Amino acid sequence: MLSCRYAACLVKARSLASSETSNDDGYLARSKRPLEMLLFLLPFIAFYEYELTRALRVDDGVITNAAHLGLLRFLSAFGSGDLALSLPAMLLIVCLLLWHTLLRADWKVDLSIIARMWLESAALAVPVLVLSSVIGVYSASESAAASVEGWDALTLPAQIAVSIGAGLYEELVFRMMLILALHALLKDALAVPDRAATIVAVTASACLFAIYHPVDPAEVGNARMARFVFLLGAGLFWALLFLWRGFGIAAGSHMLYDVAASLLDSSSLEA
Repeated sequence: MLSCRYAACLVKARSLASSETSNDDGYLARSKRPLEMLLFLLPFIAFYEYELTRALRVDDGVITNAAHLGLLRFLSAFGSGDLALSLPAMLLIVCLLLWHTLLRADWKVDLSIIARMWLESAALAVPVLVLSSVIGVYSASESAAASVEGWDALTLPAQIAVSIGAGLYEELVFRMMLILALHALLKDALAVPDRAATIVAVTASACLFAIYHPVDPAEVGNARMARFVFLLGAGLFWALLFLWRGFGIAAGSHMLYDVAASLLDSSSLEA
């Protein structure tokens, strides 16, 4: 029931997030289709789920980001054990499949589209890396590790997995769920014009994304402000990317940024 309602919401809001998901054969259109998004995200999801059960489970819970942890707690009533850990991923997969089915799009896939989505996501992670470097918050602590306890004790594959999970589930919560829900509320329930509803939804999602990341007690004054500005800027960037290029590319950019930031931070510590 939850998956069906959410997929219906995605179809209703497709004019906002993916109006080009038609039978157009162009890359910009087909990379925004739910089927291509799913195939692009599957390797990330599979690696994260593997590490989640292999290395990220601890005696009193699981090492993961706050967005994923919130989804796990929300869905805990529907399963337990390994099944419960996989419910957010299963929900995302089912929603994308239902979304594609409801769009009545064809099921043909050009694998070159998926390969180009990897390249585009990597390229679109660079602006966020540049922003973090310019502002001076260039470290993993500004990405995946910001809301994860026990980060330093994790192996490198586990850190990469946490980085992937942070990017994936933060995009799911703050972009796909929050922007579409706010836009639907403002436009449909409150009769706010489409453009204004979009601006409010994007701005709100970026602000909540910045506030969501925990404050580092060691940061004061300008350092704390710089960190907030970076998170707000990154939130706006990924929100606009979500509107322009769809959930798949936004999530890919976010995940690859988090992975790059984590690897670079680890390298600096070793040096």
